[in-house]
Amino acid sequence: MTEINFAELKYPQKFSDFMNQLLNLKCGAKAVRPPYDKGRDSYIIDDDGKITIYQYKYFLVAMKSAQKKNLEESLKTALKNYPDLAEWIPCFPRDFTSGEEDFLNQLSKKYKIKISWIGETEIKNWVHETNFPLDQYFDSHMHKKTDRKINEIHNKLRETKQIRFETINKVVNDIIGMEEVSEEEAEIELPTGIEKKIEKNKFSSTFEDILRMQMGKFSQIDSYLRSGVLKRKDINKLIFSLKMVYLKFKSKYDNGDDIFEAMIDCIIPPDINDEEYQAYCTLVCYFFHTCEVFENVNPT
Repeated sequence: MTEINFAELKYPQKFSDFMNQLLNLKCGAKAVRPPYDKGRDSYIIDDDGKITIYQYKYFLVAMKSAQKKNLEESLKTALKNYPDLAEWIPCFPRDFTSGEEDFLNQLSKKYKIKISWIGETEIKNWVHETNFPLDQYFDSHMHKKTDRKINEIHNKLRETKQIRFETINKVVNDIIGMEEVSEEEAEIELPTGIEKKIEKNKFSSTFEDILRMQMGKFSQIDSYLRSGVLKRKDINKLIFSLKMVYLKFKSKYDNGDDIFEAMIDCIIPPDINDEEYQAYCTLVCYFFHTCEVFENVNPT
């Protein structure tokens, strides 16, 4: 099962944003922003006009009397505003205790309304089913996509020993000739010298760990690409082209994973063979890490 630390969200609104996106993916539920929600965080209306309401409560520990009162007031608000309410479903970032289940069953009898509930186990299962982008909400899941991609590429390079130089040359020329590349903001300098850069700058611990782990791998790729088969001017053009693609997506995304994925999608054409795919990915990864595209850099 997917590991999720809901305490990372810290604020009820972030839990609401997370649940809105998850329920929309899972069942098409529509979100309502407060203060106009009238007792519904998200909802579904069936063909007969009956409404199912999802109510989010960012309760990380077992409910006490104040939380139970808060939950009951939310139910009363929903019943007051939605006479066609068919089912009311509170959603917690943890599984419900037996005492809490008893309390919800009591509310169901008291107000004569069907009440179900969604807890941590259901949420984790739905995250898995919907391939939910956890990295958008949880720092512990950031960079994992990029790191998996890089390790996949490195492992295939080790297995195959080499990508043929004619393939590398073809891919380099394809990237250099990309029509989308422009010279805007070309004055931005690319960082050079990974080891010196680490000493010179302060990184987030996550970024520094990733960078140090990849240095040994990409020093091998570096010597391979610069072994003399590729002309120096082609390498310079390649780096310029990749820089322009990076700048294009840097303006749209803050997350390094998102920038990396967008670069891959932009640069790699459809209908290519496995070796060409590895060549494209290798060049993008080489650029991405040696040029510190995560941008978590604060010069000292």
